[in-house]
Amino acid sequence: MMHIGQGIAARPRGRLLALALAAGLFAAAAGCAGGPLGNRMVRTPVFQEGGIRVFLREHRRGGETQALGFDHPRTISSIRLSRILVGIDVREQVRKDKKSDLKAAVAPHLAGAIGEGMSRALQAANPDQEIVVMAVETRRRHNLFTADYLTSLVAWVTDDHLWIEFGDVDTRLSGDPSEKPREPVRGAGSGRFRVVKTPGIRPAGPHTVVAAWTHPAFSKAAPRRTKAGGREHRRTVLMEEAAAADDTPGGLETALSPAALRELADLEEERLAGTISEDEYQRRRREILQGE
Repeated sequence: MMHIGQGIAARPRGRLLALALAAGLFAAAAGCAGGPLGNRMVRTPVFQEGGIRVFLREHRRGGETQALGFDHPRTISSIRLSRILVGIDVREQVRKDKKSDLKAAVAPHLAGAIGEGMSRALQAANPDQEIVVMAVETRRRHNLFTADYLTSLVAWVTDDHLWIEFGDVDTRLSGDPSEKPREPVRGAGSGRFRVVKTPGIRPAGPHTVVAAWTHPAFSKAAPRRTKAGGREHRRTVLMEEAAAADDTPGGLETALSPAALRELADLEEERLAGTISEDEYQRRRREILQGE
């Protein structure tokens, strides 16, 4: 199992995959997707960091943009979005006679960068664009070889609710650099997992959640982004000051430290190993996230 801070360290195959994905996105943004009169998707890149890509996507038919009617643009701070992402749990589907364990839909060490990208995208989006996240992470397996894993989602806002539909959650890719990771599509999820209810977040389908983003649950401490090796990645929070209006009272809060992120990773290992109960896991996880 990877350690916090190992993150999305660049490795040769991971770099090829990230470059292939980036090339595809920029080609699509230039109008290379579909014919002039057919159905096509137009993508506008917004954010890129390592293996994480965030872009806006709109659907066009016969040269006309499909009306989606979302409440975009919308200002939601990156820290608040990272808190929402960290709060989403999924349960993998296994045999009918066996109940699987819960797992985080988005790894804490990825949530900061994804939250930042989503925040930028929501501010730039128009009512007919959806936010798409593609996060490819390369990590070592059994200390012998590396493999790439994909977490992807589509997000949009209506009223005061943030909708997130997952396409993949930590899905291992084939390893073929020429194979482009599949994009998530609203209403077309087929992953073997199911989202579950957590504070401020309710399921709206097997792979979709609705988050009341002003909920007090997301005013607690959020994960701080780290570099490979566990070194803290400090950043100016001017974005938070500019977006203060989207947060409930409380202003800027202190993010979790790298040590707390390691605690989350260790706690997850204990749960997977079966050395603690689910109730104990949930209690300790809340204490870490709330900085108790």
